[in-house]
Amino acid sequence: MTPFDKKTKLLLHKLGYLRLELETKKLELQEHESEFAKRYKENQEPEVENESITSQDQEDSKIKSVDNLSASSEESKTPESPESMNEDMLNTVDNSPGVTDDIKKLWKQIAVKTHPDRTGNDTELTEVYVRSLDAYNRGSYEEIIEIAMQLFIKIENLSSETLQVLEERTKTLEQDLKDISNNALWAWAEATDEKKTVIENILRNHRKKKKRR
Repeated sequence: MTPFDKKTKLLLHKLGYLRLELETKKLELQEHESEFAKRYKENQEPEVENESITSQDQEDSKIKSVDNLSASSEESKTPESPESMNEDMLNTVDNSPGVTDDIKKLWKQIAVKTHPDRTGNDTELTEVYVRSLDAYNRGSYEEIIEIAMQLFIKIENLSSETLQVLEERTKTLEQDLKDISNNALWAWAEATDEKKTVIENILRNHRKKKKRR
């Protein structure tokens, strides 16, 4: 059992939900991008004689996914193979700027239970270790807490600093979701076929004007 009060539990549940929803929407956005590129190519007017389509032209026909997602959405830098667990590694964690002490303590407890040096290269636990390190590097405190709970690590009351970071992360994830919903590609995906055609024609005309410049 954890000593979290009702407010903290609700906050952690909300973060878990928002993170899952964001991951789902990102996947949907990728599918929309593929669908748009396919439709755009199929309905594209033939190029003028002797004018070849360059790879850049093909790339321009796609609408990119959300470009301005916040740091919580950026690509994770997961290590291919965990470094040896030694005092230097633990000291690096201790000296990590901007990470609260209770999260540092939790991550070190996770590392002791899951690092290959301690588990004889157990595959499942190594995956947990890599996932926890990725979450640590991204500042995803709620994931660290979730993993600690899954490993039955005793968690003390979270500090006010950690709770503040969790509150800010909630706002960040909510903004990320709004950014996706406001993305032009998302609007295209939710439009009727007739409106999709209108959007595609507007894009074609825009590209033609750019080429003439």
